[in-house]
Amino acid sequence: MIMDKIIGKEIGIDFGTTTTIVSYTGKKLGKLKQLKYDGEKLIPSVLYFKSKDEWDIGGTAVTEAEIHPLAGVANFKSHLSDPEYVYEVTAENGDQFKLKSREAAKKFLQKIIKGMENTLLKEFGSLGGTIERAVITVPAKFSLVAKGSIKRAARDFGMDVKLTKEPTAAATDYLHNYAEFDKPGTTILVYDFGGGTFDVSVVQRQQDSLKEIATGGDNKLGGNLLTKRVMRYLIERIEDYYAISFPESDEDAEDLEGEERLEYKQNIAEIRRKANQMKEALSDETETENELYLIFGGEKKIFEAYLSRDDFEDMIRPDIERTVDIVQKTLAKAVEKGIEKIDTVVMAGGSSNVPLARTALKEKLPHLEIDPATNATFLISRGAAIIAERVEKLNKIALITNTQIGTKAKEGTVFNKFQMIIEENTPLPASGSRTFFLDHDGQEEYKIPYYEYDVDNYPGMTRTDQDGMEQVDILTVKLPHGLKKNDTEIEVRFDVKTDGNIEINATAKDKSGNVIKDGSGNLSIKHEQDWE
Repeated sequence: MIMDKIIGKEIGIDFGTTTTIVSYTGKKLGKLKQLKYDGEKLIPSVLYFKSKDEWDIGGTAVTEAEIHPLAGVANFKSHLSDPEYVYEVTAENGDQFKLKSREAAKKFLQKIIKGMENTLLKEFGSLGGTIERAVITVPAKFSLVAKGSIKRAARDFGMDVKLTKEPTAAATDYLHNYAEFDKPGTTILVYDFGGGTFDVSVVQRQQDSLKEIATGGDNKLGGNLLTKRVMRYLIERIEDYYAISFPESDEDAEDLEGEERLEYKQNIAEIRRKANQMKEALSDETETENELYLIFGGEKKIFEAYLSRDDFEDMIRPDIERTVDIVQKTLAKAVEKGIEKIDTVVMAGGSSNVPLARTALKEKLPHLEIDPATNATFLISRGAAIIAERVEKLNKIALITNTQIGTKAKEGTVFNKFQMIIEENTPLPASGSRTFFLDHDGQEEYKIPYYEYDVDNYPGMTRTDQDGMEQVDILTVKLPHGLKKNDTEIEVRFDVKTDGNIEINATAKDKSGNVIKDGSGNLSIKHEQDWE
């Protein structure tokens, strides 16, 4: 019997801090569609553990976590830059365990992929059900460590996954849909305001490719921060109304135990949920009301909350103005690189639906034309799906570095001086090298920690222990016996590839320049090799 050929499918995943969206090309008319998980296109990036080995995601997880908050895990994407960050989980059945953010991402993506495979089977029958390729989007300012964590999380269960930047995916979908702009020379500014991050990119359409001209962003500025502003507003009113002191964060609630801690978890989850609902409602309405169901001392309370759009905008104005400042700085970089005109501004990311974002852009940058027709919510996942279908496009997107790459150096009495090797906004591929010297005769191992520095958001930093510096990994060079300090040097070359991966080659030489020993290593996370 001849087996039906299984048709591989390509998908684009906008893996968001608060919500995830998956796009694919449907059977009918070949149009882009979104995966419906539990009937919803916007899938909350939330896990809920029934036991250590059984979990739900999405809207179901959110609902279940309302009852058992200690079994819920959210915002794990925000912690992917920290390999040591741990969630302490108490599952619904009482299982207690610790969960790292990368493992949380892996478990979430597993469910997403399974849901997508089931959808393809229903839509295409026996000719569809396998996923041939996935493109996952990441913020433009996402760290190398975080990107490595996502790749590992996906590939741990056999996915062929590529990463692309969220603004680049948004530009891809926009140009795909608006033929009048899809021509060489068109320059687009993408304002990408997501749940956890803000990015801006100036992207130019060239003859057969997209070229990143300039990027900017802030990994700590997103819709979650706007929700926190509303949470603070609600907490202050709850405290006044009930004459209590309410912890605003887990750190403030560390001393709570037993029922008090459970009540706190339930209350803060309810406040966060209703704050987010009120924030979203104010994108369409000028005022909103909501009821919060709280528990204090075992007694159920109903708190009625009201918020006007004017008051909300007063709370978030500094945050929105910060996004505009980043846009202005990015535009200045683009001008330095010869860009004279921005043809249109594309709003992407769910938080771009906040009316003040568009208003502030128009006020501060009246010369920019903001496209009114884009669907900010689905733009990124749709663009990722297009790139996944036409994988050659990944090699036709000319990217740039978003941070400085460098190492730790000794300068005078300073032992942790940052020494830049590759500058930010350098077209990829890019490379740089530095020479190191032994600490003592007979040294057989040389450790070289290397870092990325977010100079845009933390200008003026000079030491590796300051804000904006993030250690990527430590390269360990093994050396032969008997080397002399004054006769040996180690030349280390860093190569950043077109996809953002780093390859490192270390060569030990004598004072005449003759090679003593070669060693090489790829960027690793906790010394796991070959995460590309």
